[in-house]
Amino acid sequence: MPRTTHHYDVIVLGPDLAGLVVATLAARRDCRVLVVPHGSADRTFALGRHDASTHTAPCLGLDAAPVRRVFEELGVWQHVRRKLQPCAGGLHYALDDVARGARHRLDVAQRHEGLDRELHRACPGEPVLETLQLEAAARGEQVAYAEALLADEGLGSASELWGRRFAARHDAERPQPPTAAGDDPVARALVDVALPWLVDLDEGQLDPSARARLSERWLAGPEDFEGGVAELRRSLLARLKTHSGEVKSNLRVANLEVHRGRVTSMTFLGRSQVYGCEHVVLACDPRQLEDAVPPGLLGIELLATLDAIDVRARRFVLALEVGRDGLSPALRGIVVHRDARAPDRPIFLRVDPPSDGDTQRVLITAIVDPDAPVERLRERLLGTLDEAGILPFVHEHIVAMHSPHDGRGQTDGRGAPLDASPGVLAPMDAILARRDGAPLLGLGLLPPQTALKNLHVASRLTLPGLGLEGQFAAGYAVAGLIAAPSTRGRRLYRARI
Repeated sequence: MPRTTHHYDVIVLGPDLAGLVVATLAARRDCRVLVVPHGSADRTFALGRHDASTHTAPCLGLDAAPVRRVFEELGVWQHVRRKLQPCAGGLHYALDDVARGARHRLDVAQRHEGLDRELHRACPGEPVLETLQLEAAARGEQVAYAEALLADEGLGSASELWGRRFAARHDAERPQPPTAAGDDPVARALVDVALPWLVDLDEGQLDPSARARLSERWLAGPEDFEGGVAELRRSLLARLKTHSGEVKSNLRVANLEVHRGRVTSMTFLGRSQVYGCEHVVLACDPRQLEDAVPPGLLGIELLATLDAIDVRARRFVLALEVGRDGLSPALRGIVVHRDARAPDRPIFLRVDPPSDGDTQRVLITAIVDPDAPVERLRERLLGTLDEAGILPFVHEHIVAMHSPHDGRGQTDGRGAPLDASPGVLAPMDAILARRDGAPLLGLGLLPPQTALKNLHVASRLTLPGLGLEGQFAAGYAVAGLIAAPSTRGRRLYRARI
């Protein structure tokens, strides 16, 4: 039997942000930590001379209690708060209205200033604005309940969150969903169209209060972390390394050794060393590691829960580097497109301001069917945006385009390869639903504890109904299973993130 050559208190396997939160908090709590993200730790990929992130949505709700709890312990909450800012540019909606047989184009400022003017122009004589105002008035109680739930200390405790008392107490406190103020399709789209971009739970199973809170924040004007989620990840990685944590992106787990109900060590593909561990955290869908993590290690209950989780849609990300002449000067910020032929499969764009060079970056996220073929999805997606008048005649102006999901590498606007390097092939983020019942509080799917005492799950499957905030809450809860919060005071130096 090979001898253990490395030993860590915590080994995190997988790329999800929740696992990175666990690792950073555990390192802060004096644990020796290794992160094996199975790819880029900040989840970026190459685009020309720059990088692009696989997470393109704004960091909505980054000032919420679960996020603040993490960064306050790390001692950098004030720095994070200063980096929150309204999304650059405006918001552009391209909405197909099936009922009226019309295409609506709405251009508003960062915080939806001018929305009333745009609605009067695009939908004259229709009660769209009145419907939005009535719904906003009816959302107040739902939003207050959602904020109270996020602030509850039980959300940061794995045993309490998934216990019966916590769910029963909040079920009893949950307000009744308000009666819909109207069924106007434009108003409905403005309120709900961004949900599949922001959360990982199917909106049909999402808690009404969580939906109301997200809609409230979206219509108030989305905020983002300076540099996006990729920069947020790099901030956590910097704190991890400050506390001597390690990141090894080139490792791939091969096998877990189990002894007396605990994971004692693991091996990695192509490596002869054996890595001992006190705790293992799966920061991904456990089914992605089924070759290394036999299903029996997860336990009957967790396996039954996993089997009941369906993938309803996926997010396909495509990044473009476009010549400055290829985009309209008015196209800046966030673009939301909903096609009448597929109203539940919207497309989201982030258009960066012009850089010092001659190109601009466009990040596209398309909600696609779970089994959609990706081989020619780039071309079909650009064709849809061309037909909708959002990116007309853009092919000839594309300097480079790249998707991390199709394995084709960087190509030009016509699909011709730009280099011979192998393309990135990363799984698409999934939008999930439970097949045989409702998620926990309309928010959670997969509990963090498994059949093994020291094998935990902290991933986007834990609290998919809370999106980014859910990953921070899941990470904080699992970190509490590993080590108690540090009692050390804040260090007297200026932390950089």
